[in-house]
Amino acid sequence: MKIQYFIVLIVIISSLTAKTSVAQLTNKVAIDRAGTNLRVKSSADQSIIGSPYLVDVWAKGNVKFVNSKPAENVDLKLDLLENVLVLKGGDGSENVFNEKISEFTLNIIGKERLFRSGFLDSKNNLISAFFEVLYNGKTKFLSKEGKMVIESKGYNTNTITKKIENTTEYYISKANNSVSLVKLNEKVILTYLGIPDLAKYVKDNELNLKTRDDIIKLLQYCDSL
Repeated sequence: MKIQYFIVLIVIISSLTAKTSVAQLTNKVAIDRAGTNLRVKSSADQSIIGSPYLVDVWAKGNVKFVNSKPAENVDLKLDLLENVLVLKGGDGSENVFNEKISEFTLNIIGKERLFRSGFLDSKNNLISAFFEVLYNGKTKFLSKEGKMVIESKGYNTNTITKKIENTTEYYISKANNSVSLVKLNEKVILTYLGIPDLAKYVKDNELNLKTRDDIIKLLQYCDSL
């Protein structure tokens, strides 16, 4: 009877060990499939008030790399303070891709948002940031959201408070991935586009070029010319 009990106990332990090994392997494979080269994300500074992420929750998305196979349907966050894309590991850990990323998507509240890298400034220097593609036509309309840490000292105290604040910039790219910073302003947008009679189209269609949606409508019209 004792021998039978001992055999049953061995079988149960073996089964649990096998399940644990499978779970660990599954977690590892989930990470390996998402990217061949990862590193664990550094811990955030707990003294800073605010979130470094575009959104705090994990979002499903796809990642395309410059020199590797894509990662599909993985859990992602965009850290705007460190300017890195974060991958959720099988054990819930936060990992950063060491592979160079060309573009990725984030599904946020049912809307798929596209982000790209590889854009150039006016001096043809590579900009180290991810741009959200708001309109992906002949002329691209982009936004670059960021986070910055603001330090302040309270009245009559030496205590320094560090708080994260949001920033948003808008860009237009005509060709060769070169971008120009623009304000959401009718005069600025029309001057940059430089197309005759565009002001008449804006007026006739009652477009408000202080809004992203109407700028997109204008660029769609420009692409149709």
